[in-house]
Amino acid sequence: MAPVVVVWPVCVVSRHATSNPTAKMALIVRMKKGVATNASHHGDSIRHPIMQAKNIAYWVTTGIIVSLMLSGGIMQIARSHDAVEGIVRLGYPVYFVVLLGVWKVLGSAALLAPKMPLLKEWAYAGFFFDLTGAAVSHAAMGSSTGNVIGPIVFAGLATASWSLRPDSRRLRGADARILDVDGSRRALAHDDRVGTSA
Repeated sequence: MAPVVVVWPVCVVSRHATSNPTAKMALIVRMKKGVATNASHHGDSIRHPIMQAKNIAYWVTTGIIVSLMLSGGIMQIARSHDAVEGIVRLGYPVYFVVLLGVWKVLGSAALLAPKMPLLKEWAYAGFFFDLTGAAVSHAAMGSSTGNVIGPIVFAGLATASWSLRPDSRRLRGADARILDVDGSRRALAHDDRVGTSA
């Protein structure tokens, strides 16, 4: 009698090679694991472009915010005519120009530096307060619509940069959680290790 060939996803198996029921079951389990592994790799190949796009979006939004804040901060520290005039027109004292400039430069450095997640949280909060405060100040003083909307748009970009930041730039507190690619919430591996060792 000719050997019967059983076709399974991924491989071909001879009936004579699987006459032992235990060996046959072990072979089926190995094949299923192979299929599961292939599915896992397929999932990883889908996640990789998403994570890559997220990383690019993070650096684009961060680059725009840092460029805005760093250039504005340098102009304010140097007390350029436009920087001083803009602040005074909004009703703030002249010394406030240099103070804002120093914080903008320090915040920009914090966002660009590797690690230091707590400092980054402070920088993002400071930029958000500065930009929304600028929008409110311009609205209160009757500035043009562009002067009111512009800071709000940049505050949105700062928020996008904050939400897109990679794990290495996130604060890892005891209750910190991050959103996975598929939208499900999972605990940070670091916190899991700490919890099991305690």
